[in-house]
Amino acid sequence: MTSKDLKDLLGAVADEGRDTVDLDERALAGRIKGRRRRNALVAGAASLGTAAVIAIAAVAVVPNLGGNADTPVAGARQATGLTVGSCGGTAGGEPRTDTPFELSAAPGVQPVSGRPDLATVEVRLTNRTDTVLKDWVTSERPQVSVAQDGKVVATPLPSRSVGVRVTLQPGETKTLGTTISLRRCGEATTQAGEKLAPGSYQLYATQLFSPTDGGPQIEAQGGPWTVELK
Repeated sequence: MTSKDLKDLLGAVADEGRDTVDLDERALAGRIKGRRRRNALVAGAASLGTAAVIAIAAVAVVPNLGGNADTPVAGARQATGLTVGSCGGTAGGEPRTDTPFELSAAPGVQPVSGRPDLATVEVRLTNRTDTVLKDWVTSERPQVSVAQDGKVVATPLPSRSVGVRVTLQPGETKTLGTTISLRRCGEATTQAGEKLAPGSYQLYATQLFSPTDGGPQIEAQGGPWTVELK
């Protein structure tokens, strides 16, 4: 009899609740086999339980298993941003919606008195957040490009204005007047280019804002706004 056999025998006797040991060889062998079968069943059940726990943990840790983690939330609008190139470049896209500043336009273009090559437009600057936007440094007016058929045909006029500070309460809107060129941008700096022909054009506006704490700049974007030149 080995030490393992004796150990199994003592375990079998303990299971039966007896205090004496019967050393009959045949009875001993039967008891040992019975105890080993019970142990094997218990071990197998424990292994299955462990596997189930591991499987549940895997599902909890990897909830997107079998799905697409990049699927956008239904109804969410992506902030694409405008594309406004230099003279002759591409103009298109939608303004970003993830910035605190919103640019919108009042309808209409007003010619500048005595200057058929210039016009004025009004751009509305709005705080779209629920907090105060205080002392942001920006230019006096936004930069407005004119496009037709997806191409820039008139670039923003040069500006020598110094930076100004803007404070907007939640939801507050300020109206900013800005001047645009009505001549082809190839010679916009000298205003000697061909005047834009009557027709339909699109306006794209941008304006940079810098926080006073030295943080990153934010670009507000607006457009495209369709105008008719006569």
